[in-house]
Amino acid sequence: MKLSNQLAIAGIVVASFFAIDRYERAAGDAHRRQAVPQVVIVPAFHLPQLGSPEGTEVSLQSLRGRTSFLEFWASWCESCVQERPLLNKLRAANPKASMLAIATLDDEDSVRKSEATNPHGYPVLIDAPGSVAQSIGIDAIPQSLVIDDQGRVLRHFKGPLRETDLEEIGKLLN
Repeated sequence: MKLSNQLAIAGIVVASFFAIDRYERAAGDAHRRQAVPQVVIVPAFHLPQLGSPEGTEVSLQSLRGRTSFLEFWASWCESCVQERPLLNKLRAANPKASMLAIATLDDEDSVRKSEATNPHGYPVLIDAPGSVAQSIGIDAIPQSLVIDDQGRVLRHFKGPLRETDLEEIGKLLN
């Protein structure tokens, strides 16, 4: 596939994320915060961790045995960057909780620059092609999941988290 075609496809994907993000915000809280009615299991994944030695990856298997918080974001997503203080507040209130930020459809250099100016208080993984996000059904960012100790989705938050979400997430993580 020619580079121009690849860039055009990437542009369409990015534009779709922005359009869906705006739709999600307009749709309201009921659509944004969902209890998951059926059993949804996060598929196995292995992703590189930002700032770790070459070849170091984090897997879903490494999260088994504990409830975890997964945040899907990108450095180019304004809503994602704006929710960072709230996410760090969640981290401060739950210092022993398993939390991961998964940068999707983003390159490592951009993620590194974003983290240098506005860091997450927990590990950042790189899903540059967006394949893990897509396999889970993430159709816009930001989105967050709380998964149980077996990888089943307990809660799925679409759009930026709100202050009112922190208590519920904290209870699920502890």
